[in-house]
Amino acid sequence: MIKNMKKIVIGFLFVSLLFISSFSVVRAQTVTLDINALRVQLLELVQKLTIILNQLTMSRLSLDMTRPTTTPPWLPLPPLPLPIPLPTPSDNYPPIISGVTGSTNLTPGESGTWQVIATDREGSRLAYAAFWGDYDTPIFNDQGSFSHVYQTPGAYYLTFTVTDAGGKTTRANASVTVANRTIPNITGSAEITAIDDTTGETLTAAQVSVVSLAGRIIGTGNTYRGPVVFSNLPIGTYTVMAVSFGYRLGNTSFSIVRSGDVARPVVRLTKLR
Repeated sequence: MIKNMKKIVIGFLFVSLLFISSFSVVRAQTVTLDINALRVQLLELVQKLTIILNQLTMSRLSLDMTRPTTTPPWLPLPPLPLPIPLPTPSDNYPPIISGVTGSTNLTPGESGTWQVIATDREGSRLAYAAFWGDYDTPIFNDQGSFSHVYQTPGAYYLTFTVTDAGGKTTRANASVTVANRTIPNITGSAEITAIDDTTGETLTAAQVSVVSLAGRIIGTGNTYRGPVVFSNLPIGTYTVMAVSFGYRLGNTSFSIVRSGDVARPVVRLTKLR
């Protein structure tokens, strides 16, 4: 409403000024004293209208200054969006099997024992399982200690698995020979180390396996706690295979010549380029 009134006043002022100007130009020479008086009255009217216009402008400014600038409290605020939960990265790592110790030669009906040495980076409880390679059912426990009896001669391949509380599993293999002993049991042992071929640095995260000339896996171990030890190795020649993350597969060989021999082979691993 105030805006419309301002337009009317401004229009009236404009027309009045035109009238005064035109009246002055066209009839400047014929004006009388009465006309001069009329012009004075018109000028006074213009001044009054100008004052009214200024007052209207000030009223508009006062109204704008008193108008609230925030949302009235009685109006409901829009709902805030619910935060979307972000997935958290998994910090669970599989267990580490540092070695499997136990029997490698048995006679039929003789009880063999094995111990799985494993750790978990998160410190969770571990569950162990042993698969014997014959027709007997697997054994599960939380200690890592196992015993088993083979009734029939032969070469058997054992698999041990370790599972953490998060379901991550690591496995290791071993083998045992079951035979009737007709000759003295002459055995030796081996302490196997893996090193970096360039720097000579000892690798503490290498997986080591010992294989017989017949291709049978004698056992596996991890250098996590130092050299991997294999005991009760019959006389013969063996191949050692080792692998570590970021390195190529390495291998070497050693022999057990007489009872009580202790071989100390070193496997050199070359970094991947």
